[in-house]
Parts: sequence; C-alpha cells; structure tokens
Amino acid sequence: MKAFLVTTAQNQAPYFLEWVAHHQEVGFTDIAIYQNDSDDLSHETLSLLRDIGAIQYFYNRAPKPIRRTQAYARAAKLPAYANSDWAMALDMDEFLVIKAGQGRLIDLQSAVPNADCIQITSRNFGNSGFEIATPQLVTERFAMAEKAKSTKAGKCLFHPAKFAQPGISRPHIAPQSPPIIPVTAPNTCAQINHYATRDVASFMLKMSQRSVSPAVGARYWAMRNTNVEIDASMRPFLARVAMRMAALNDASGGKLMDLREAAIFTHMARYYTLLQDAPMRQLRSFCKSHPAAAKPARKPSDKAIT
Repeated sequence: MKAFLVTTAQNQAPYFLEWVAHHQEVGFTDIAIYQNDSDDLSHETLSLLRDIGAIQYFYNRAPKPIRRTQAYARAAKLPAYANSDWAMALDMDEFLVIKAGQGRLIDLQSAVPNADCIQITSRNFGNSGFEIATPQLVTERFAMAEKAKSTKAGKCLFHPAKFAQPGISRPHIAPQSPPIIPVTAPNTCAQINHYATRDVASFMLKMSQRSVSPAVGARYWAMRNTNVEIDASMRPFLARVAMRMAALNDASGGKLMDLREAAIFTHMARYYTLLQDAPMRQLRSFCKSHPAAAKPARKPSDKAIT
C-alpha cells in the first residue's frame, strides 16, 4: 500500500527526525516537506533526509497567508501523490496515532472499511510542566492532554484519486465531482496528537516567529496548554520510533542526530536571547504560572501581560 504525507515547516529542525520516523512507522511510504525561510538547520536536516531517500524536500516560495495551501497544490502535482492509495496533510506539531492492530495505516483501513475519506479526531496536548527543550522525544515527553471528551474533528486521510488536492482540514473535491462525506474514525481506532505548545521555550519561539504580541501569546497559552489527564496513546510507538530514528541516523553517517542536537542548542540560544526583552520575560512568567488550561475557553485579559 502506498501512502503519501505532506507538511509545511519553518524553523522546525529539532523535530524533523522524530516526525518523519513516526510517520514512516505508521505506514507512510512517501513524505513531502515544504520549507519556508528557515534559518535553524532545517535546510541541512531536510537535505540529509532527502539524500538518504526518507523524504522529498522542496523550498515553498509563497506569501505567508497561503503557504500551506500553495504547498498542498504543489504536492498534488507530484507523482508520489497521484500514485498513492492514501494521502494526508498534517502540521509539524501533529502526529497521527493509530490504535487499532499494529498501529499502521492498513489497520485503520481495516477498522474503517469502504471509506474514501476518513476524518480523524484531534486531541490537544500541553507542556506537561516543562520549560526548556531537550533531546527527549516530543511524543514521550508531553503526555498530558485535554480531557478525552474535548477531542474535535482534525484532519482527513483520503484516496487521492477521489480528490483534487489536500486541504488544511479536508481534501478539496475535484471540479464537477460529487461531494464525498468523510467517515469519522472512532477514537478507539485513531487520533491526531496535537502538540500545540510543546515546552515554554518552544512555545515562545513560535510566538516570536509569528510576530505575535506577548498579550496574544498569553491568551493562546491559556487556551491551549491543556494538562488535564495523561494520554498514553504514544507508548506503543516509542521504542519503534527510536529504532527508526537510529536507522535514519545510521543511513546519514551519524549526521542527523548531530544536526538535531545542534538545532536544539540553536533554539535554546534564541530563547535566552528572547528573555533579554522585558515583555518576553513577563510572557515566560505567565506561562510558568499557568501550568494547565483547566478552562480552555476562557481568555485572560490583555492586562495579564504588557
């Protein structure tokens, strides 16, 4: 079975190796990554992953508001997309977890048969109390999540032959084609783990990269830093993903792990530079003093941080 996965990325160098290894383990045979204006060893990491045959890597020249949609349109023109049985678009902070069978796409296909488009619910994960970035796997480190009943519609796994291209949430129907209603996979079969905040340092770097004000960053943190209960859905994958990461690293002559470590160091250096700015120090204090979004719908006042 051929399965195609596409994502976009900017300054995600510490996370590529784990993200690619995990989704290879799930069963994606072709992964395309479109990169935008990164300066944190993303280019070097993605070039290595491309050179060892793990991914297809492209620079995604497009204005910020349409980067994802432009990348998805370009991905739909790739032979790997056209020749795949299944396709999906995910963000770099999203991981597809299949709970049926051996945790692979074929098990999900068996659990949700006769579907052209499978909609998979998303569960938001918080920072689990961590401030700084470390080499530990994202999927191992951040196990605290929102309440299970809070899960919501996430992304779709679909048959490319039935659709024009991937979309941000759902694939785009081809012109003149009849509508296709997605079949929602039960939570017991699959979910998308959304690591929206990661640790405080990574969150603040993301806000800075997006030119978000500290006040807006505080609101985002209070809504998304959901550390309500433990979600153990990733445990069966951890050893398998670590082995795939090691295999990819060996194929690169040991360079991928070195780049990952250097990228983490680069991100932490930028974090400490951010803290030279008083409003960013206040945002850090706000994040550390709000360890869980017990009421995610509540928005803190802009006066919480200035």
